[in-house]
Amino acid sequence: ESYSPKIFFKGDGIYAMEWLDEWPTRRSWAGNLMWILQRIWSMPWKQDISWADEFRLRFQMFVPSFIVERPCFTHGDPTRANIMKRPGSRQMVLIDPKPPGRGIPSYKHVDAGKILQSMLGWETMLSGDHELLPTMEDMEDLIIAFDKADIDIQKAAFWCHIHLLRIKQRSPTGPLVAWADAGIEMLQERFTWSH
Repeated sequence: ESYSPKIFFKGDGIYAMEWLDEWPTRRSWAGNLMWILQRIWSMPWKQDISWADEFRLRFQMFVPSFIVERPCFTHGDPTRANIMKRPGSRQMVLIDPKPPGRGIPSYKHVDAGKILQSMLGWETMLSGDHELLPTMEDMEDLIIAFDKADIDIQKAAFWCHIHLLRIKQRSPTGPLVAWADAGIEMLQERFTWSH
């Protein structure tokens, strides 16, 4: 079974894919998502180590040694907004994969940081839809799923912090900055890492 959309046609800057439905707002998603990502992360990836130099220049900090891990294939943006389902089924489909950005490695904890970004309310900030705010059940599912997938919460929190800094770099003013600042502050209160 495929957890990515079926593409029927690719042309110059356009494509046609299968019709997908939105993932139901109140259906738990973290456990299913982690199950799919574990299959993606099991595929090896050869990464150029120059990402660390770009990271230092972009974020004005050295790469903490505790975050270095084996590179693997990743989705790149596994947020709640990129989860859909096949019509008439409960099969989750991940859309809009992204290659690692400038100064970002291809690590599973980078993906895990994006999931934490959703848990902080990313989709609600984008849409204003408070129905998309994660529930306690979502958080509990995520903790269990992280544990099963051998995700280190401190590494995931570090990468969530970096994703929030990236949001601030793209949108230096407005409500997204206040939201990102609040998320960074919350993460820094709960987790520590060397800068």
